[in-house]
Amino acid sequence: MVRRDLGVLLAPLLIVATAVACEARVLSTSNAAVSRQLGIGAYERVPGFYVNPGIRKFINSFASYEFPYAPGFIGKSRLEFPIDNWFGGIQFKQTYNNMSFNAEVWCRLNERINQKMQDSDWEDGVYPPDQKTAFSESNNRMTGGYWLDINLDWEVPYGSILSLRPVVGVRYQRFHFIAGDGFQWSLPLSQYPTEPLPGDVYDDSFSFLHFYFGAKSRVWFGPLLVSLQADYAWVKADQDDRHLLRGLFRYTDNGRSDCWHLLADVSLPVSNSMGLRLEWDFKRLVTTACSHNWWDTGVGETWDGAKIWSDQQSVAGYVDFRF
Repeated sequence: MVRRDLGVLLAPLLIVATAVACEARVLSTSNAAVSRQLGIGAYERVPGFYVNPGIRKFINSFASYEFPYAPGFIGKSRLEFPIDNWFGGIQFKQTYNNMSFNAEVWCRLNERINQKMQDSDWEDGVYPPDQKTAFSESNNRMTGGYWLDINLDWEVPYGSILSLRPVVGVRYQRFHFIAGDGFQWSLPLSQYPTEPLPGDVYDDSFSFLHFYFGAKSRVWFGPLLVSLQADYAWVKADQDDRHLLRGLFRYTDNGRSDCWHLLADVSLPVSNSMGLRLEWDFKRLVTTACSHNWWDTGVGETWDGAKIWSDQQSVAGYVDFRF
């Protein structure tokens, strides 16, 4: 299993290495000469190596999972963790005459999140199906968060200013949350008054492994470059939840997800080798098949019907340097 997973991850790199080697043989144009002819407009138009530091802010983003109660019980539970954090990152890009290889890494900058983590339960049979029977809201911290993205795109000429570029790549995301210092209520309120939840209560992590394909397009308006990308990913989704107030009590969920991804950015060169870029990015992940696993003091059980999903919207700003 490990060898197969490594093979899947390394395959894009082998493709890239082969393509780069072939492309290097046919490069005959002097980048320096082209740069002198185009001036500032040479930015993003000639082959080169780019290093692009950036900062990103997530907006109205979350990771969530839901599972039905164990067979023989009626109801479901849902936990929702906001991801409205700041991230810092850096992109590396090597461009050639008709292709580019891109790699980027991002890490979370702030830990505390202003939005609350929420845990909701619905117990059918006594109350209407859409009536929440238990609810908790807790302060949320992202103690760990990062992702990697490696992709290759190549150009299919289409017109004089518009280019169409198929893209394939792999992404890996991981978000780790600690939630607590909240409150909980349960129905009937006359029997279960609001209960404080002091200290850390939930220890949750989500990981998403994306294998994606799609297309990019680029349009120049004078020196201004507008880029669009749309891609679809097959995603392996995993979630690990430890209820810290219950000792060894633990949930895990894993399954297959689909992800639709849209990206748009605008680049403005400020010199022959430097530019400024603003980006909008949106990802929607939804599981189509997910199993739920439960453990408590050495006893466990597994059943189907769970799901994991995540909306991730962000804006980012970059300073792009070409060498």
